[in-house]
Amino acid sequence: MPSPITFEKNIVLWIDDKPSNHLKLLKQTRKNAEVLTLTSTKMVEAWMKEFQWITKWVDIEVRVISDMVRYEVDRNLPNFYAGVDVLETFAKSG
Repeated sequence: MPSPITFEKNIVLWIDDKPSNHLKLLKQTRKNAEVLTLTSTKMVEAWMKEFQWITKWVDIEVRVISDMVRYEVDRNLPNFYAGVDVLETFAKSG
């Protein structure tokens, strides 16, 4: 499970089943934020359980980038509502 390494930067959770498709954007984003790549909705849910306190931290902003449709390995099916599922995960934690 990726965890924040430093708390000097804001955090971007980049959720995509194929993050290698966005290497240039990932590299540019890392200049200004700690980027954590997650590849499934299940990983987002686990991350939120473990690090939910970070989303409440006043000095750190957490931003989320998610593809809308994602192939979920744990389900062995495409998830056509993956982006919505991620939003619901964050809404439940708030």
